[in-house]
Amino acid sequence: MKLFCFISLLALMSCSQKQSNNFLQLEMYGNHEAAMYIVDNDGGVSFGGGLDALVGEVSWHGQLTDQQFTKLTSIITHWDLESQKQQLQQRFVIKLRDEQPIEVSLDHSNAIHLYESLQGMTSNRYSEILETLPRPTTKIIIDRSVEGERNKEATDQAAHQSE
Repeated sequence: MKLFCFISLLALMSCSQKQSNNFLQLEMYGNHEAAMYIVDNDGGVSFGGGLDALVGEVSWHGQLTDQQFTKLTSIITHWDLESQKQQLQQRFVIKLRDEQPIEVSLDHSNAIHLYESLQGMTSNRYSEILETLPRPTTKIIIDRSVEGERNKEATDQAAHQSE
């Protein structure tokens, strides 16, 4: 019994001391779109979009450079956000470290700047997909170029005839 109490006490203490490793969490709920970015204290970044964001799941993990992490820090230290009183359907939800989440409208300029910065910093999430796509051969590029010239000539002739 004493062993059970000791283990329970240790488990309780470890739960109460648990702090979030999140530096920043930004959620965006727009008209037919949703996104979630989570940035860890060490610069790790996770992204979830669409239904994943709605259920709080991430589908991509990456790492910010030191320069990108410094830029995020700079963005959030130079603004004063205050949560809006009314419930908003379309909104940003921003949580810094272990503070309470702040809700602001989608037209809030500082939140937009943060969101667009995170989008740019994580745009490399498409790289793996793009690398798997087939590359056009020189023949395909030349054929498309020639076909484009033919179409241009045909439309130019049609335009001159209609004048």
